[in-house]
Amino acid sequence: MNFLNLHYFVVVAEELNFSRAAKQLFISQQSLSNHIKKLENEYGVLLFDRHAPISLTEAGESLYSNAKEILALHKKAEKELLDIKDFRRGEVTVGIAPSRGNIMLPRLISEYHRRFPQVRIHVYEGDQSALRERLELGKIDVAIGFDFASELIETQPLFFESQYIVVPAPILQQYFSEEERQQIMSSKSLPLQTFAHCPFVVANSSSWTGQLLHQVSAKEGGFEPMVSAHTYNTMTMLALCRAGIGVSLCAKTFLWDELKKANKPSSDLFCFLLDDSLASSQLVIGTKKGGYHARSVTEFIKAAKEVFDE
Repeated sequence: MNFLNLHYFVVVAEELNFSRAAKQLFISQQSLSNHIKKLENEYGVLLFDRHAPISLTEAGESLYSNAKEILALHKKAEKELLDIKDFRRGEVTVGIAPSRGNIMLPRLISEYHRRFPQVRIHVYEGDQSALRERLELGKIDVAIGFDFASELIETQPLFFESQYIVVPAPILQQYFSEEERQQIMSSKSLPLQTFAHCPFVVANSSSWTGQLLHQVSAKEGGFEPMVSAHTYNTMTMLALCRAGIGVSLCAKTFLWDELKKANKPSSDLFCFLLDDSLASSQLVIGTKKGGYHARSVTEFIKAAKEVFDE
């Protein structure tokens, strides 16, 4: 069996359109048809009913049900053989949320490439559910996120993600007396209730930070945050906060640079650790349970744990 023909067959079977499949594979439609015809001739069956709309025949359905597993095993075998060959080449596909990838991956990939310049990194960006699905299907090698809650995924801890209350200087000036400001600025951690009468810039309610804001505010005296702006982008949220629009909750990952210069007399932002039992969550790196992990993958996990060791 020719694995290239089989791969082309799977793409056509999923697209059910030769033209779209050919564009996806970067070959001509005629060349793609020839590859499918070779498969049909090899087994003496028709794989597609080519009358519009195109559909799989019974033989095509049967082959498709096994083809993806065959190709996955073939890819697994190739990975293992390349891995054995002196680790001279390799690939890692990393899944991560877009905003987190923007902050974490430059540090991590720079260090990884310093150690293993021969390995090619592919990055897939998606939300937690998309990362979990792709890990389970073996479409990505590793994913960085929170608990993936899947029996098909095994995880290793990276670090605990703390949440900070981020307060712009104009908010402190406008809503607090001099005495109150001195007391606030001398604190390392504060309850959210401290800023209950201030406007807030809030994150997407489906995100951990967005959910945490409402959980904590409901628990602390049941106050409803006065929302002055809402955004789905963490960096936009911080930019609005810096502009004095309102107070924000933000994960420590996105404040690495800010925390170095925050809470000084000249600072435009003040950051206080959120004083609440819900304010910390374990960030993990996940892989598919029971799968073969090439050395390029195991070394990537090792580098991630070292880079983010706190």
